[in-house]
Amino acid sequence: MNALRTLSLLGINLALVTAACGGDDPIDPDPDPTGSGVGGAAVSSSSGNSTSGGMGGDPSTTTTTGSTMVTSTSSGMGGMGSGTGGMDPVDTTPPSIVSVSPSDGATGVANNEVVVVTFSEPMDKPSAQAAFQSASLGAITFNWPDDMTMEVTPNGLAYASGGPTVMANVYDYTVTTVATDLAGNPLPANAMRSFSTLRDVTDYMPETVETTVEANGTSCETPFVMPVGKWIVNTNQKDCRLLLEFDISSIPGNAQVQASSLACGYQNTVGASLSSQTKLHHVNFDPNNIAAGWSAAPVQTFNNPFSFGTFGPQTTFSENTTAAVVNELSGQSPGNIQFRLNVVSQSLGLYNNYVNWQDPMNPTTGCGNQALQVSYLTP
Repeated sequence: MNALRTLSLLGINLALVTAACGGDDPIDPDPDPTGSGVGGAAVSSSSGNSTSGGMGGDPSTTTTTGSTMVTSTSSGMGGMGSGTGGMDPVDTTPPSIVSVSPSDGATGVANNEVVVVTFSEPMDKPSAQAAFQSASLGAITFNWPDDMTMEVTPNGLAYASGGPTVMANVYDYTVTTVATDLAGNPLPANAMRSFSTLRDVTDYMPETVETTVEANGTSCETPFVMPVGKWIVNTNQKDCRLLLEFDISSIPGNAQVQASSLACGYQNTVGASLSSQTKLHHVNFDPNNIAAGWSAAPVQTFNNPFSFGTFGPQTTFSENTTAAVVNELSGQSPGNIQFRLNVVSQSLGLYNNYVNWQDPMNPTTGCGNQALQVSYLTP
């Protein structure tokens, strides 16, 4: 009897164990031959990569209820996982200025230039704009094509105007340590830069030749005036043309010619109204062979510069000679430019179409050095 009781108690204990491990309840009158179980708890660690895992209950458990043996099966799998542990490194590297445009110390900058500051990394834009300081650039606006490039458009760039000795305008600015990157690291030091703009020069070119000449090369000059056209002295009729040459070699080779004019005084003292065929020409001639200048083929023909009739008052005219100057600067050597004025007579007669070519300020000197004026941009 004691042996049977012991066996019965052992069966109950095994059934309880089976139920705990996922088998059927031993008290269930209709036990399920299959059971399910819950896996073991996952175990994880975090140091870079992490993994977790667990295993369910025993694959099978046999228990006895009374005289009946029941076999139950349980299964379960713990979770598995992986991950990256740790934190991103802190950014402690300060930004720097990689480049600027115009470059530091640049000359000949245009007056519509945009200042570009390129940083080594993405920047905090408000701080970078606050860091840009200049007392000479005037009002400025900002633009960011990307997080590393700051464009600054000034409103105060200008050219220094005057003669050949005028000094260029210099502009400077500073990007201070107020500028920071996205992590808050500031520039390590203030960055100072400068550049200068073009000069707008207006100059009068030196006159090297001023003479009137007949077709045979004989000079028509008088001590006080430069007669042009048909005129009579001591019954000898002459057909005279005015030849002019100016030295433009002082204009720098990189100059951008903006304007040029040939201006001088003249006076129609005697004769009929001048023909519309009277012209001013851009020509090339040899100063040592002025006869060739009388008949030289025109490089460029200008309009009739004369606008008055018989006995007109002393007047000045101005012809736009920009194209002629640009043409000469592009290829002629030495650097000179030459013009010719020829008056076409309408009829023969005493002093017919006789024009005095004069400097209004000094009639005894002809046009002088104030005749050819050239404006150009240069560093």
